[in-house]
Amino acid sequence: SKYKELVNMKISKYFIIGAEKEDIFQEGMIGLYKAVKSFENDKHSSFKSFANLCIERQLITAIKTSNRQKHIPLNSSFSLI
Repeated sequence: SKYKELVNMKISKYFIIGAEKEDIFQEGMIGLYKAVKSFENDKHSSFKSFANLCIERQLITAIKTSNRQKHIPLNSSFSLI
């Protein structure tokens, strides 16, 4: 909860088509979780800068994934029955 404001700051710069603000916030929190799990005190200068990078990368990955045209036929299909 200490870094929620950092996540909110980051998500204000990003937009995902068809996603609500809570969805984008959740992606940012996933990035924060990954930062917590993989942070090594002896290798990185500060946790905040490392978390900032992890959150940003997670958001960019989510945007790239949502923009892929790969699953459009599956998502726009309808039942024939």
